[in-house]
Amino acid sequence: MKRKLKLIKRSLLLIATILMVITITACSSNSGGAETYTQELDFDEFADNSTSSGFLSAIGTPDTSKQINTLILNEDNTYSLTKNISITDKDDEEDIILKYIFTGNYTEKGTTVTLDAAENVEYSEEWGPSLVDAGYQENISGNDEERLAYFPSRFLVESNEGNADVTVEVNSENNTFKYIEVNE
Repeated sequence: MKRKLKLIKRSLLLIATILMVITITACSSNSGGAETYTQELDFDEFADNSTSSGFLSAIGTPDTSKQINTLILNEDNTYSLTKNISITDKDDEEDIILKYIFTGNYTEKGTTVTLDAAENVEYSEEWGPSLVDAGYQENISGNDEERLAYFPSRFLVESNEGNADVTVEVNSENNTFKYIEVNE
């Protein structure tokens, strides 16, 4: 009887250990949840095609400037698309930081994702001391419907179409995305 009881205890301990390992594995794996993808744009490409391109081109250089778009697809079929431009001049003195965060809903079919027209935008524009002091630009932030028109393009520029759906293709192997249908 003692031997049988010992065998039952060991079996229960083994089952409990297996269940604990399964639980830990399930909790630490990335099944479901948010998926994040990025797109980095070349300086000449975004500086020539973005809002206030004259300021961006005059101050920035290809070595010190970048635009990174970050797309987060949430499990509940909502997205967050951030367009972030940061520019530092060659003397490391002038910083411009433009950040727009668009949110809305999406649908997906394989690697093709349709981002519905943005429902909300939060933005901040820091134009650097010399542009603000000279009165050319102001540092601003907020949330206004007019800026939703900046959503459809991969650049930070107002779309001729206004706020509209966007189709992108995601690549899960390298966590990048690209625009398929672009409204610029």
